[in-house]
Amino acid sequence: MPFAFDLIYNYDMIIKDYTEFEFLLKEGLIRTYDINRYNRILTDYIRGLNVNYTIKIIDKLVFYIEVFTNKKDIIENINHQSYTLGYFPSEYRVILSNGVDNYFKIIEDINTTNVSSIEIKYEAKYDDGLLTNNVICPDKLYHLTYSKNWDSIKKLGLYPKSKNRISIHPERIYLFDDLDNYPILLRNLKLSDNNQHEYILLEIDSKDYSLILHTDPNYRLGYFTYDNIPPNKIKNIEI
Repeated sequence: MPFAFDLIYNYDMIIKDYTEFEFLLKEGLIRTYDINRYNRILTDYIRGLNVNYTIKIIDKLVFYIEVFTNKKDIIENINHQSYTLGYFPSEYRVILSNGVDNYFKIIEDINTTNVSSIEIKYEAKYDDGLLTNNVICPDKLYHLTYSKNWDSIKKLGLYPKSKNRISIHPERIYLFDDLDNYPILLRNLKLSDNNQHEYILLEIDSKDYSLILHTDPNYRLGYFTYDNIPPNKIKNIEI
């Protein structure tokens, strides 16, 4: 019969010793660890909180955890543990005792009265790797933004910032490379913003200025970057 020490390492993931585990915790802010391989760290932690839960892994970019509790401190602890793996909560689905559900972007907005369970959607901060991945940067990329931002962009360029329009996410610049997708993306943004803004389409010359791109979990044909883009690489184009 194996000793308890041996059982600790009999996981469906690759963590060979405490040093690697400690490194993982420290690097969670700048690296995403594939949830398919490292989910046992998270599920063991939740089990230790003595709360019932389910986990649904979509792929390395997105997974869901439903926790059968109305205690926000438990949710926040799970969020922190997920963050050490490089994932962040982008949306909360709150299921009430009568079966009605509501969606929230930030946990502070949730009223826990009569809550049966809370499902959290987690997204990868990075596609994979340590600030790098295998996405080849196209020669041209495109970005939709508010018309009112153009004067500032001409002076300062684009830099990562979070407007929290579609989901809660770290500071990023969202990009796409196929102009045929422009109409549907514009329509989605207008719906998200309730048609309150005018937009412009920017073309980015990335031929000699390769960006580190990551796959967008919410739009798999698009990308995001944490890199700054200087104004001399950006132009406003008419469609």
